[in-house]
Amino acid sequence: MSKKKMVKNVLTKLPHRWRYIGLVLTGSIILYTTCLFLPMEPLDINPTAVLTEGTSRLYGLHNFVSRLPKIQQDIITEETTEERDVREQRRESIKQSFLYGWNGYKTYALGADELKPLSNRSSNPFGGLGATLVDSIGTMLIMELDIDELLPLIENIKVKPDEQMSVFETTIRYVGGLLSAFELSNHPKKHILLDKAEEIGLALLPAFETAFGLPHYHFNLLR
Repeated sequence: MSKKKMVKNVLTKLPHRWRYIGLVLTGSIILYTTCLFLPMEPLDINPTAVLTEGTSRLYGLHNFVSRLPKIQQDIITEETTEERDVREQRRESIKQSFLYGWNGYKTYALGADELKPLSNRSSNPFGGLGATLVDSIGTMLIMELDIDELLPLIENIKVKPDEQMSVFETTIRYVGGLLSAFELSNHPKKHILLDKAEEIGLALLPAFETAFGLPHYHFNLLR
C-alpha cells in the first residue's frame, strides 16, 4: 500500500470533529506564517503630530492608525441658562436615585455586602466586609455627599479568618474601591481608607502564592 493511500485511510477513520480541528489549525498556521513574513510598508505618519480639531485618527505604536469614530462627549465650555438648568436637573435626579438605593441599604443592611430588596435582608457573598459600603464611598465623593459617618465603619472592617472570599471581587471592589475613594477624598481622616486597603491587600497576598503564580479563585485564610 502506498503512503498516499495509508494517509488517506488514516484521515477517513478520524472523527469529523478532529478533521475540522486539524483543518482550522492548518489554516491558522498558514495565515500566521504569511503575516509573519509578509513585508509591511510603514505608514508615512509623524508620531509626534498633534491632532487637529475634528480629526478622528488616533496614532499609536508602530505607526498604527485607528479610524474609530470619536465617542467621548465634548466638554461644554459655554452653556445657556436653559442648558445649565437641564444639566443640573439631570444631576440632581441621578443623585436622588442613588440616595434611594443607599438609604435602603443603610436602613436594612449597613455593613453587609448587599441588601436583598424584596425581603429587606442582608447578604454576604463577598466575604462580609461591606462590599456595597465600600463601593458607595467613591460615588458619594463624586456626588459631593458627606462620608463622615462611613469612615468609622471602614476603620472597623475586619477580614474574617474563616470566610470564603473571592480574590477577584476583593481586589477590585475592596482594595480598588478604597484606593479610589482615597484619591478622590480630601477628608482629614482619609488615611483610614488607605490603611484599610493595605490591610485587606496584605491579607489577600497568600492567595497568590501558587505553583503557577495564578491566584486562587476563592480564598480562605485558614485553609
